[in-house]
This record gives sequence, structure tokens and C-alpha cells, in this order.
Amino acid sequence: MLLYEFKLAFKSLRKNPILSSLMIGAIALGIGVCMITVTMFYLMSGDPIPHKSDRLFAVQIDSWSKERPYTGSTNEMPFQLTWPDSTALMNRAPDFPQTAMFKSSMIIEQLQQGSELRREIVRITGRDFFSMFDLEFIYGTSWTEEMEQQAQQVVVLSETVNNELFNGQDSVGESIRVDDREYRVVGVVKDWNPVPNFYDLNNGSIEDPEAMYLPISLSEPLAMTTAGNTNCWKPSTGSGPQAVYQSECVWTQYWVELKNADEVAEYRNFLEGYYAEQQQLGRFERPQKVAVSNVREWLNINQVVENDNRVLVGLAFMFLSVCVFNTVGLMLTKFLGRSKETSIRRALGATRMTILRQHLVEVSSIGFVGGILGLFLTWAGLSVIKFATDIPEQLLHLDLQLMALALILALLATLAAGLYPSWHIGRISPARYLRT
Repeated sequence: MLLYEFKLAFKSLRKNPILSSLMIGAIALGIGVCMITVTMFYLMSGDPIPHKSDRLFAVQIDSWSKERPYTGSTNEMPFQLTWPDSTALMNRAPDFPQTAMFKSSMIIEQLQQGSELRREIVRITGRDFFSMFDLEFIYGTSWTEEMEQQAQQVVVLSETVNNELFNGQDSVGESIRVDDREYRVVGVVKDWNPVPNFYDLNNGSIEDPEAMYLPISLSEPLAMTTAGNTNCWKPSTGSGPQAVYQSECVWTQYWVELKNADEVAEYRNFLEGYYAEQQQLGRFERPQKVAVSNVREWLNINQVVENDNRVLVGLAFMFLSVCVFNTVGLMLTKFLGRSKETSIRRALGATRMTILRQHLVEVSSIGFVGGILGLFLTWAGLSVIKFATDIPEQLLHLDLQLMALALILALLATLAAGLYPSWHIGRISPARYLRT
């Protein structure tokens, strides 16, 4: 029976192609506009590391001025730590996987071939970074604890840079030049660029992949500088990079991996003890305030999904509602045009429920075709945005979940639009049409 009803539905669509095309086009346009916005919102608000987001914690310490709180975050604490605090935590914190880090901008070249110089974004971090964030090694491993303690000039390359410099071959043991210093390659990792860029949000939630990774123990001896934001509540004493290292400016990120509530409590107790100690030394002047926030909490604190994005999604669904209301009128016109045919079926014994089901099958067919066309419009719209704007490509792609959502949304929208016309046509008395 259902197959027969689908056959009648497609026959009806072909019988009045103009109205059918208008209905399909309205649904497709609404789905296309809605899904373009939903796609970017979905990718921005998703969990960037779902299998570990409840075990990775960003560390905050309120090291700001006594006169005023830090106003850049929702919890009135700096997003980043000072260098003295980061080094103290790395040296004294309980023995959990943890690391301070920051990004830098450096000039790299291949030592053997003397290729053209180019500037790349580099992450300066500890060796625990790779295991904490599950970076996958193609060749080699991270540097050892001994290498880090001895501040050896070693480097882990990204897959892209290894492909460019070494044609994708195993480059472990090879050398490259970074800022006119020679570094030995100890590992190559697959390109890693989560969306949003949760582990370092101080320059935005979308960043290009980092080219390489260097030990953080090199940063102070080599006077490396940050390419991220630096915020200070009082001026540095002295000049040059070394002055920044000793200042009260915040510019390093700090993450720790904690497996359960007991470890979280232990680490928080350590931070509170460290804060009290620094208060006694005259550094921290504000009431004690520290925080360890998991990935989801961290994204909320940083307001990665801003209210403006939610408003845009709401407007997109309002546009879809307008398309649905227009479709209601078109369907009512189409179904009323078949009143004589429906009356004959009623007179021959078809129930109101049969008539309702038949028209809802036709509505579903319109929704399915409109959803497919809406997916094409979504893909075309994202392609145009990708070509014409600087919005990162990571926010402009459809996955299977989004495609399924588009089809479901199209079916629900057309069913909502067709429910009243389908019900109304079944309520019309066939007597007046049978007399003529």
C-alpha cells in the first residue's frame, strides 16, 4: 500500500510541476540557508577532544592587580599564567602529566639544501604535551625527559613541514635550522588542528596548524618570544625578552591531565597552597582564587560560542519558518485543486485517514527532494564563503551527521507545512463535487 501511495505522490508532483517546483525550492532554500549557519555553529560548539575532554584541565591563577580584577574573562581570572608561575608549577606540582606552553613565530629552513627562509608558527611546550593531547607520531617519538632537562636543541616536526622539507621520508636524526640555530629532528607527528583550538584560545578559536614543536626548556636560555597575547597589570622592569620572563605579565598556557575527582581535588589543594605561599612572599595581592577547568568548561569561560552566533542560528531557523509558511499556502492551493479527485476516492470508500496518509506521503516526497537540493545549496554556499572570505576551511565542511540533520530537518519542515493542508482536504464533503 505504501509503495502505491508513493507512486501516486510522484504522479501528482509531475502533474503540476510549477507548484511542485515552488514547494521544493522553498524548502531547499530554507534548508540551505539554515544549514550553512548550523554547520559553522555545530563545528564551533563541538567537543574538540571528546574522549579526553573530562580529563584535561586548564589552570588559572588570579595573579592580577590588587586595585582591580582581571576583566577579560567570565571568572575574572587571567586566561594565562606568568612565566615564574608556569615554571614553578612544572617543577613543584604533583606528579601528573602537565605542561606549560606558548606559541612563537620562527624562521625555518632545511639545513642540507638551504631552502628559502619562511616564517612559521611553532609551539614551545613540554614533552607531556604529545601524550596529553594524543598527537599521533608517524616517525620517532617526543624528546626524552633528559633532553628536556639538558635543554637540547631538538624538534618534532608536523607532517606538512616534514613533507615539504624531507619529501615525507623518515627525517629522524636529520637537522634543520630554526632562527639560525641547528635543531635535530626526533619525531614527526600527524598534522593536529582541533576545532575549536581549545588548548590556546588567546588569539582566537581557529588557528592554522603549527609547523613544529620545541622543548620549553629552551625558551628562556634562547630568549624565545611569544607570538600570542601578552597582558600585564604593571610594566616590566628592564628591557628585552628576559625582562618579560621575570615580569608579572601573563603569556603562557598551562594544562594538566587529571583522571578523577580525587586528583582534581589534590591538584586544586596544591594550587591553593602555592597561592598562599606567594601571598606571604608579597606577590599575589588579591583574595585567593584559582581554577582548574575541563575542556567544556574552558570553552564556556572563553565564550568560544558567542551570543552573536546563537542569534544567527535563530535567524536562520526563522528564515526556514518563513519558507515553511509559504509552503503551507502552496500545498493548500495544490491539494484544493485536486478536490474533485479526492471526493471521488471518498465516495468509493476511502477514509479520511487514508486521504490524510496519502497527502502526507506526497508531502514527505517533497521534503526528501527539497532536502537533497538543500544539501546541494548548502555545499554551494559553503564553497562560495570559503572562496570569498577568510573563514577557516575547518568550519566550512559537511559531515555525515550534518547531512542527516539536513534531510531530517527538511522532512520535519515539510510535514509541519503539509499537516494542515492534508487534514483540510480530507475534511471537505464530497457531495458538492459529486453533483457536478
